[in-house]
Amino acid sequence: MGLFDRARARSAAIVVIALAALLAPAAHAAYPERAIRVIVPFPPGGSTDVFLRILAPRLTELLGQPVVIENKAGAAGVIGFDAAAKAPKDGYTVGIVLTGYVIAPLLPGASMPFDPAKDLVPVIWLGKSPNVLSVPAAHPAKDIAALLALARAKPGTFTIGHAGNGTSVHLTAELFARHAGLDLVIVPYKGGGPVVTDLTTGHLDMGFNQLTTVLAHIRGGSLRPVALAAERRSPTAPDVPTLDEAGVPGVHTTEWYGAMVPAGTPPEVIRRLNTAFDTALRDPTVVARCRDLALEIEGGAPERFSALLASEVDKWASIIRETGATNQ
Repeated sequence: MGLFDRARARSAAIVVIALAALLAPAAHAAYPERAIRVIVPFPPGGSTDVFLRILAPRLTELLGQPVVIENKAGAAGVIGFDAAAKAPKDGYTVGIVLTGYVIAPLLPGASMPFDPAKDLVPVIWLGKSPNVLSVPAAHPAKDIAALLALARAKPGTFTIGHAGNGTSVHLTAELFARHAGLDLVIVPYKGGGPVVTDLTTGHLDMGFNQLTTVLAHIRGGSLRPVALAAERRSPTAPDVPTLDEAGVPGVHTTEWYGAMVPAGTPPEVIRRLNTAFDTALRDPTVVARCRDLALEIEGGAPERFSALLASEVDKWASIIRETGATNQ
């Protein structure tokens, strides 16, 4: 079975499993009766972690029990995804997934410790954030045109960091290098936070991250954004051009975030969690904080997230085929 055939099969399976979850056995009406663990599959400081820490206090109020964030980083999020997939099917462990959840299984040579199409089911699509290319403040390139000129003049020497193989920023870096005609040293990390650390200290020439992850450093002056991997500019950073505008067309990637639980979790528990997350996302304080951090809120029913997952499989399978990216 070829890559595209596997991608389409996985698309169908995701939708089927999401609907099957609604037929699971009934749960206790008293749910939740104790603290709920939310597994964030990246280190503190990245966009996923920031997003959930904004939501956690409001979720605690709505659910009447503590909502505790647990960071389980590594393998481009797969360690965290796996921990969520293998948790009890009782609603007391919620796994946060992002674009890499779809990408990682599609990469040639990928070996997954769980089945992404069967072991987790959607709760809600939380939101999204554009990917941005930035450089250290002291970097000689003051804009994207200068950066491209410098990198082309010294092929094979300029470094570009990303949050780990199998993440959206990994594929964005590969796509950017290909579309810009650059020979770059592409460096994987274990999350967006470590990429930012090496960018701000000048150990990397450039790096892709979610705009949310680097916004404070941009505002503080330690990083300079040079281009967005998006179809349009961000209202949060309106002066940052898109790569299309910079003459590197076709690099359009966005990091999305969602919540999932183990397959077999009772349907009323999924509904309870969906209602709590959806209500939290619409809280005026949460909305204002997310907008300030370039986080675009989504929300809605589990089926809406199922549809996104299905569409993303084909999109990223095509990008993987074009770039030849692997998980190595």
